[in-house]
Amino acid sequence: MTIYKIFLLEDEKDLGRLYKKKLEKEGFEVQWAQNFSEAEKILTSFIPDLALLDHGLRGESKTGTDLLRQIRITNTEMPVFLLSNYDQPELRHAAEVGGVTKYLLKIDAGPRIIVPLIQKFFQEQNALEEKS
Repeated sequence: MTIYKIFLLEDEKDLGRLYKKKLEKEGFEVQWAQNFSEAEKILTSFIPDLALLDHGLRGESKTGTDLLRQIRITNTEMPVFLLSNYDQPELRHAAEVGGVTKYLLKIDAGPRIIVPLIQKFFQEQNALEEKS
């Protein structure tokens, strides 16, 4: 069985712990960063199969969308799910232009929704690869 690697950027400690715990319980390997600079450091040595990024990072000038753009410079294939508290067309558009795989609202997509969504995503990817 494949163990998928997930990179999580979430500045809210309780929510980050919850995502990490739920993902690990389902068999994923998870690296979690709580801020932009920590994310950059982790991503120099950890190559995830999927990134789950919080858009808004308290007290930071950079966002999850900025990290998405940075990831896309070196990796155009990695799936990136962006979580946001805001359903603003300009944020969604910036994420799409940046190459986001899925843009999700936090209010609609807590860990109980996100983890099965990630599992389904990998199942669909595996099915596509088997057909090739």
